[in-house]
Amino acid sequence: MGCDDSEPTVRLLDLGMGGRDAAPGCTIDAHCAGGVCDVASGRCRYPGGACRNDVECIAPETCVAGICAIAADCLTGDPCAAGEQCTAEGECVPIGAPPCALCAADADCGGPADRCVEGRCGLACGDVECPAGYTCTEGQCVIDGECATMDCGGSICDANEICEPLRGACVAPCAQGGCPAPTRCLDTGLCRECLADVDCPDAFCDTTRGRCAQCRSAEDCPDGLCDARGRCVDCAEDADCASGQCVQARCVECANDTECAEGVCDPVDGECVECRGRAECPQGAVCDPRLNVCVECAADGDCL
Repeated sequence: MGCDDSEPTVRLLDLGMGGRDAAPGCTIDAHCAGGVCDVASGRCRYPGGACRNDVECIAPETCVAGICAIAADCLTGDPCAAGEQCTAEGECVPIGAPPCALCAADADCGGPADRCVEGRCGLACGDVECPAGYTCTEGQCVIDGECATMDCGGSICDANEICEPLRGACVAPCAQGGCPAPTRCLDTGLCRECLADVDCPDAFCDTTRGRCAQCRSAEDCPDGLCDARGRCVDCAEDADCASGQCVQARCVECANDTECAEGVCDPVDGECVECRGRAECPQGAVCDPRLNVCVECAADGDCL
């Protein structure tokens, strides 16, 4: 066979932007496996691809450090700095004055939807439950009564502070991501775990404390006792126990060895037992840790 001295035909691929080899001259998305065709440039764009600007990315991705990615915001785990709060759009904005603080314009108040009502800051309500002592009026949580009479532990909070009723003290409003688990920063500026029962799977919301509770009343507990912290407990006082002794909300037989006529007190179960360890057993015997009784052996290592 003869040889063709003509130059070989080479198919060139666009190795530019887009995250992978992009077939040149695409006209429809089907030409870009797993990507989108930018008809204007004839280039394929791919999720997570390389980029020079936002135009070369597929929304909602933007060009971040040369790679198409969804920029983290305060709604996706990037917390706002101290003194800022997260808006519904994921934007960090300064925390304005808390409810009831003096104001001259809406911009002086907390979030973007908070309004200045008759010279005092309100708190946007609707999706947010108003804190105790406030009523949702025309989309704003407005204090019941006069702001000037509202005090916190006997003192009036400054304009840049908010009252923490659980402590009876004026505190700075919390920032998104600045509350200890399991609480979160609410629009009220306070750290709370819940606002309503729906926030507590398999539990109740203690709205006074803003914490999820196991019970509200004795009716919620199998043993009929609900303590002040919203926990189902064995007892609240000695009279609740057949043993006559209530220790740390449990009915116990003993709290220490002196209360046992025989044996020693097991602090875990609050019961009198024969032994807690080898020291309580006669020579040649060991204490079975499961039954708390003296036996000849409890494991192979006890047999010589």
